[in-house]
Amino acid sequence: MDLFDRAGVKFPKKAQSLTTALILIWIALFLLDVAVRRIALDTAAIARRVKSWLPGKRAVLVAGGTLDKLRRRRDQLREQLRSRPKDAFASRRFEAGEDAKASELPKAKTAEQPAPEKPEPKAPAKRTPARTEAEQTHLQQLLKARRKAKDHLRGPQDSLGKDDRTPPTGDS
Repeated sequence: MDLFDRAGVKFPKKAQSLTTALILIWIALFLLDVAVRRIALDTAAIARRVKSWLPGKRAVLVAGGTLDKLRRRRDQLREQLRSRPKDAFASRRFEAGEDAKASELPKAKTAEQPAPEKPEPKAPAKRTPARTEAEQTHLQQLLKARRKAKDHLRGPQDSLGKDDRTPPTGDS
C-alpha cells in the first residue's frame, strides 16, 4: 500500500469563493484598528452606562446644596422686585424740575466746531531709479566693453570718429 497515492481521492469543492468573506473580515478589522488608534474612549463613562442598564440599584441624582441655595436666592430676588412700587423702576423718563434753566445745560461742542479742511491731493512725484555708485560704474563698464567690442568687429577704418549708433555702410 502506497501512502502517497492519490488515486480515488476526491477534493472538496465550494461554489462560493473564500475571498469575499476574507475581504469583509479584513475591512472590519481595518476599521476597528483605525477606531482604536484615533478615538479616545472614556472607559469610566462606558462602565457607568453599562451599570445603569443592568438591573439592580440605580444611581439617584441628588441635587447638591448649591442648587437649592441658588433656587432660594432666585425666589427671594423675584419677590423683592415684585414688592417694589411701579414708579421706582429705572425705566422711567427723566423730567427736570421747574427751577432748572435751559441756559445752564451744557451744549455739545461738536456742533459748534467747523469742519476740518481737507488737504488738496498732491500730484505724485516722478520716481527715477536711484543708482548707487557701484551700479553706475558697473553699467559704465558694460557700456565701455560693448563699444570696444563693436569697434573691434568693425575694424580700424570705421572707428575713426563715426557715430557708433549708425550702421556701417559698404561705401567706405
